[in-house]
Amino acid sequence: MKIKKLIMFVIIMAGIPAWESIVHAVRVEDPVERSPFRVTIGMDRFVFTEDEPVTVNIVIRNNSDKKESFRVYDTSGHTNAYTTFQPVVMDSGGREAETTVPHRLMNRNFDEVVRDLDPRELTLMPNETMVHTINLKTLYSLDMDIEYRVKGYFYPDARDQAVLMSENTLTFKIVRSPGRERKSVIAGIKRELAPSEVVVLLLSAERENNWNNFFKYLRAEKFINAYPQFVQMYTNADEMEKLKIIEDFNKFLMRPRTDYIKEFRVLRESIEDDKSAAYVDVQVKRYAPRKPISYTYRYTLEKFRDFWLCTDIEATVNKGESR
Repeated sequence: MKIKKLIMFVIIMAGIPAWESIVHAVRVEDPVERSPFRVTIGMDRFVFTEDEPVTVNIVIRNNSDKKESFRVYDTSGHTNAYTTFQPVVMDSGGREAETTVPHRLMNRNFDEVVRDLDPRELTLMPNETMVHTINLKTLYSLDMDIEYRVKGYFYPDARDQAVLMSENTLTFKIVRSPGRERKSVIAGIKRELAPSEVVVLLLSAERENNWNNFFKYLRAEKFINAYPQFVQMYTNADEMEKLKIIEDFNKFLMRPRTDYIKEFRVLRESIEDDKSAAYVDVQVKRYAPRKPISYTYRYTLEKFRDFWLCTDIEATVNKGESR
């Protein structure tokens, strides 16, 4: 029996990916032992501007038929705590991004890091989930125009040092802010993009299949409400399911279309007095076998930090036909 367990341990160790060599004190448990927790990660989008936080959600789900507890050492006083929840960011070459976590920079022993922290015990009922959101910029120094990969690690009790790895890995990129101020000899010119300019960039990106740019001008978690085939599922889903639905929705938007955009022009733009929302009407002509079909799109945009992002769309076939 001991020989059988030893063989199983060697097989498991041989299959551990390079990710795990980065995480503090990974302990591989007996394969017979099954954790009650399921770990996944999610992002609301995969392209961020340089001025935005790069947030990742680590979703913990109790996959058992009884209530289960774990201890959280990431207290509110530690904005870049790296204990219970540990996302790992790597570039496309497999190198970890430059960490900014103090105890990692000082190579402190992990036991010392958690020794003086008072844990909070959280209990999840069967099938209940909790979501921990982390800004990766508080943990890493991230550069623009590099494709990064992120994977999540979760310690049910950091002092025990047994770790669970997320079932999925996500990719993301940071790009230059579209409305970023640049030094100029001409002073006083406002550089931010108008709502109509954002819509032009969005439609241009779709026409050119430039999806990295397309998602820069969209808030998917709000835009999804304009699509009946997704909205009910999304509204009724729990936090972990919502992340998966957003991923499916993004894939739906990127699908190849036979009715591709041939041309478009902005008809009008209006901004609410408090500048909280804007509306842009656009005439869009899409390909059809006989002749292009003309639509009028009305985009709703909302301010997110200093930028306008599309949050809704209404489409009408010209000549009064509803799309």
